[in-house]
Amino acid sequence: MRPRADVKAELHGDVWVVTVDNLNATCQELLIAKCGGPHPPQGAPEPTPVVYRCLIVDVYAETGETKAYRLCNPKPGPYISEEEAIASAKKEIPAEVAARADIYAYMKADEWVVMFYGINATPQELGWPTEPDEFDRPRPVVASLRVTIDGKTGAVKGMTPTYLH
Repeated sequence: MRPRADVKAELHGDVWVVTVDNLNATCQELLIAKCGGPHPPQGAPEPTPVVYRCLIVDVYAETGETKAYRLCNPKPGPYISEEEAIASAKKEIPAEVAARADIYAYMKADEWVVMFYGINATPQELGWPTEPDEFDRPRPVVASLRVTIDGKTGAVKGMTPTYLH
């Protein structure tokens, strides 16, 4: 008998990313309480449950605790290549910063995640605001960057820094 879904786990830094593809399950089947929109008014017909094809769970490697989860219905391919995703992400940071980074990319549902490790860049080097933050502290050095790329279009969807402490 074939398993119901395809499960893949990859370690990225200090987080395991567990992807369950071809899931085809509702929130009720997955026992996820907070899922979907608001409840319909009393007496209104229940909406048709959404069937999700993919569940992504981020788990802290050290503790095994869940960091986050996401249910999604990835857009069907074809997707851009890893090289194209990295090129899109590199456009977001100065070339001299990208040149000193260890770069790693992986697919997460229908998105590419491009990691720039070991950049150790100041806000000035990244072209970011340099004035103190809202607590009047100097801006910290950025250790790594995570850039999320749309897997179909190559557009940058977001960028998340990790700071040196």
